[in-house]
Amino acid sequence: MSSRNKEMMKDKPLVSYCLFTYNQEAYVRESLEAALAQSYSPLEIVVSDDCSSDGTVSVLREVIAAYSGDHHVKFNVNEENLGIGGHVSKVLLELCSGEYFVLVGGDDISSPDHVKLAVDAIQAYSNVYALDFAASIIDEQGAILQADNSPKGAFNYCLEDFISMKKNIPTFAPGRIIRRDLMRKFPPISSSCPTEDSVLVLRSLILGGLRREPMNLIQYRRAHNSVSSPINLKKLSVEGIINQYYADVDSAAATWLIDEGQAKRLRRRIAFEHLKRKMFVQNSGGWFVTVFIKIKFKILKLLYLSGLPIGPQS
Repeated sequence: MSSRNKEMMKDKPLVSYCLFTYNQEAYVRESLEAALAQSYSPLEIVVSDDCSSDGTVSVLREVIAAYSGDHHVKFNVNEENLGIGGHVSKVLLELCSGEYFVLVGGDDISSPDHVKLAVDAIQAYSNVYALDFAASIIDEQGAILQADNSPKGAFNYCLEDFISMKKNIPTFAPGRIIRRDLMRKFPPISSSCPTEDSVLVLRSLILGGLRREPMNLIQYRRAHNSVSSPINLKKLSVEGIINQYYADVDSAAATWLIDEGQAKRLRRRIAFEHLKRKMFVQNSGGWFVTVFIKIKFKILKLLYLSGLPIGPQS
């Protein structure tokens, strides 16, 4: 690296670009090559595979062996499958050294300036702990399904938005950038929690705020077997997610990130979220069941907003 490039990097934060892979042999080469092509420095590329059973690891080894650029590459292969919660915790708590983390799935494709623009965006807002962007939606073959899913404008969200339900909070996890405190100030995400997405959203609201930017920085692959497909979303453990929420609220209260009054209101909001998610899982897709669940949800929301008890810890 030239002395000029080293001088330019001096005042810039180290960023960890985290590529999470699992059984994505057909897509992971393009995803990793996009990571290695990032224009931002200083950057560490943390590639971690959660014990894939296909040829994903072989592809990763091949691409990494051929790389001769300036980014530092860390490569990890889990000896056993940790699940999303456990895998994310291991990578972000044990393998990453950056001030910021950019989280990308092994079948998504970053634009070359993804990290650069993400860092510029989050540094502009000191109270924002997670920042979501937009994407082009592609199918399994890479064809464009939606050219840009950008929201109409940029939006900031705070903890009160979540508790009061006065605002919908439309998050989008692919390519998200977060501050390291989202992991350091909370307990590890449990291996029984099947997602990091909404967990990081709640943590960011507790710490200060979440922002959504209308910048298209990544191609998000919508495959039939992806975790976020409608069929697989229904298979996620509701209890695992909710238990993680309660653990994070308890930790935040114990470390004075929130006061007991906020913690009490948050536990009640989580109880509402628990019942709502269980309704979603129960929806078989039939029109009668769908209408019935929508009616139940409206009643539940009215009870919540009225302040009446709605379930355990509420």
